[in-house]
Amino acid sequence: MSTPPLHPDLVALGDLVGEWAGEGKGDYPTIDAFAYGERTSFWHVGKPFVFYMQRTWSVENEEPLHSEMGYLRPAGPNGVELVASHPFGVVEISEGSIVDGTIELRSKSLTPTSTSDPIDEVVRILRVDGDELTYYFEMATGGQPLQLHLKAALRRLESPG
Repeated sequence: MSTPPLHPDLVALGDLVGEWAGEGKGDYPTIDAFAYGERTSFWHVGKPFVFYMQRTWSVENEEPLHSEMGYLRPAGPNGVELVASHPFGVVEISEGSIVDGTIELRSKSLTPTSTSDPIDEVVRILRVDGDELTYYFEMATGGQPLQLHLKAALRRLESPG
């Protein structure tokens, strides 16, 4: 099956489409610092949303660390929404903007399951520059204030199609 044309509402998100891989670093006051490998995919089906799937693993022992799946949706000319599910039992809805190739998202709702630990706030900043995707992920949880938790640099493995 061939990839349909990019929906006109996705022009601002089009640079994300493709396969990405690289490494990142994580830290938080409640855990030891760590390095991780990552593979993330963004794809579309010609409709006004972008699917994404992320998975990470320890660079030390290749054990799986985190994964998430979701959708990015355009919200007006410079707006963007994220709907994401996390395997630790939280559904995230974040909203933000796309300005000069930088996507900034702030959580609007972080809904935990009845057995999950709550997360108070997250902020994501993503930037595509050619074939490099960099991001920063800030988090507030467990009585800790909003602060940097993850940062990574990924390289494009496949061109958008």
